[in-house]
Amino acid sequence: MLARYIPGNVVMVVGRVMMIEPYGVPKRASLTSVAYEQALLGASAATAIAIVLPFWPKLQNFSQMIWIVLIVPPLAIICLHPAILGRFGNYVFSKLKRETIEEFLPFMDVIGIFLFYCLFWIVAGLGMFAMVNTVTKIDLSDLPIIIASAPLAWLTSVLFFISPSGLGVREGVYAFTLDFAFESAGAAAAFAILVRFWQTLVELALVAIIMALVKIRHIKIRPGAATGALDDEEPETGHEHNPGPG
Repeated sequence: MLARYIPGNVVMVVGRVMMIEPYGVPKRASLTSVAYEQALLGASAATAIAIVLPFWPKLQNFSQMIWIVLIVPPLAIICLHPAILGRFGNYVFSKLKRETIEEFLPFMDVIGIFLFYCLFWIVAGLGMFAMVNTVTKIDLSDLPIIIASAPLAWLTSVLFFISPSGLGVREGVYAFTLDFAFESAGAAAAFAILVRFWQTLVELALVAIIMALVKIRHIKIRPGAATGALDDEEPETGHEHNPGPG
């Protein structure tokens, strides 16, 4: 989690692969899972934005064509199908001269994860709305743009992957989308920095809790546990030598 704060996000990927490897998960599979996660996050973020933005009155007044974005959710689901996403992934693996993947998550499982991530973005947006209301009064009709600000900030930070955890990029998106709720752009920027501060505190708290649980439960992974080499070995048995009479 904290590896995202290192520029390039390479450490985050490598760290996940190394942490999962002792459990017997091949590097190719763990790399694929990271790629699948990013695809699911991207598709769900775009879907959440497309669902809530058309309900923002200011966009409705700007153009009734805003409803055309509702085509995004079905397109996102189609692109997540193993027949499409899997073929694209195997194409990349073949270009990298890597072994292709034969088995993928069932499509219904993919849909379930996709819906969970969509709910995640909505809840994050509702939390943002509640946080904004603690410092200034905001009309309920502006809820759609507040909800959309969270996935929009994440999608924008992905494009600027060199920025550690989207540092500076997300704050810029928050300040831009929330500018209407504050008296000045400076106040919106200050609130965006406050959001980053609380987000970092939550991540540090989660890391501390997980590390404490690991220490309490004394979780240890033996080098041979991944392949079952240690478990498959039969214990040596001593054979008593019974000398014959005489």
